[in-house]
Amino acid sequence: MRGFVAIELSEEFHQQVYSVQGQLREITRKASITKPENIHLTLRFLGEISKESAADFLCELKRIRRAPFVIELERVGSFHRRGEDLVWLGIKPAAELDELAGEILRIPVVGSERDRRSFRPHITIARRVRFGDPLDFERLMVHPVSMQVRQFTFFESRLRARGAEHIPIDSVKLM
Repeated sequence: MRGFVAIELSEEFHQQVYSVQGQLREITRKASITKPENIHLTLRFLGEISKESAADFLCELKRIRRAPFVIELERVGSFHRRGEDLVWLGIKPAAELDELAGEILRIPVVGSERDRRSFRPHITIARRVRFGDPLDFERLMVHPVSMQVRQFTFFESRLRARGAEHIPIDSVKLM
């Protein structure tokens, strides 16, 4: 199974995502907009792992004991790859978020390669974006929105012809 751990987002976060996606539709020549049901804040992507490794990993996730905390949308950003952009909404730096992600990243998973990149909290809102004018990116605006994080979820990601389908396996509540 393909697995990942993510924070599911509040309705207010989703509204801000839809707003920026609408702006993208107006100013881009091409963009693959992330479907509403696939909007989340990834804490760790595991890739393809066995069901046994997934079960062991979930047991370790359930041992995590942290208090709820607040995250806030901060800005629009992009990663440039092969002539196209991946557009994302960035999360304001929060020690609690970084500590939670770090704890999850330290859990060993048989069959999963450790991602060597540092954790950069973001919400992917579009892939394969091509702007008509490079200055159009500067016009994208996000309004600060915050939410209380009370849990995180372990998902299975199934690749389908119409795109990825994310199935929640189990959630871990923050206390």
